Amino acid sequence: MLNVIVLGASGYIGKQLYGALAQQSGIEVERWDGNIVTDKAAFPEDSIVFNCAAKRHGTTEQLIDVNVKAVANLLEGGKFRRFIHLSSSAALQPWRSPYAVTKLMGEALCQYYVDKKIPVSFVRLYNVFGPEQPSEFVIPTIIEQAIQGDAICVKNAAASRRFIYIKDVVNGLIALTKERKFKTKYSLEGMEKVSIRDIIAEVSAATLKSFEIKQTEKAKIDNDAVELGMGLMPHISKYGYTPFSKAIKETIEYYAIHRQKRKQKGEGTKNISHSSAY
Repeated sequence: MLNVIVLGASGYIGKQLYGALAQQSGIEVERWDGNIVTDKAAFPEDSIVFNCAAKRHGTTEQLIDVNVKAVANLLEGGKFRRFIHLSSSAALQPWRSPYAVTKLMGEALCQYYVDKKIPVSFVRLYNVFGPEQPSEFVIPTIIEQAIQGDAICVKNAAASRRFIYIKDVVNGLIALTKERKFKTKYSLEGMEKVSIRDIIAEVSAATLKSFEIKQTEKAKIDNDAVELGMGLMPHISKYGYTPFSKAIKETIEYYAIHRQKRKQKGEGTKNISHSSAY
């Protein structure tokens, strides 16, 4: 029986990973809810530990605590079969935000501990989306606007990213538990670049509605600045790739049902005027 521990199991990715691992035969999964910054965790030596804990918003000090200090705290003297730290493509452009800086620092710490013979890997995730994603992200924002009306407001419709469906991320991470020889660096990203305009077209096809695209900034090409190319995990299709149109349709269905449930409970619905992501 493989012992897997998930840190940050209440977050977006951690919750989905924990739930999927619990359905796997031959795996015993548990969550660890201690203070990752200060508590000294005693993980079983044969365990695989996923660190899904992260902080996107707050003061710079708070981001450093969770995204940097916690990594060092968990790895210092750590005894486990493998520690897998989830990073972000934000680390490719650290000048953009304190969050991006701290994710890059977390990766650097992982590499430091690899050199100290600690069994650690990090996985850089690219533009994850899907059901239950917080509404601050671009795809939920577009879907919410599509449900509300006939116009979708974005900053830059030409911007493109390698979006990856949450189910494919989870499948890729679960596949890592079966690796015999771990690498230090992995990435999980979509198979193709998709623009914001492409997303709106997919939403239009899935909802059978036409939308006016309102762009708040001058049109420009804003693709990912850097391609990874760093000894990647085998292609995501090996673990089951979800076509983008199918992933968008499933995501729309989730938000439509969730919105209806909120209305039935009298909780109201959130009005979103534009996407702040792109």
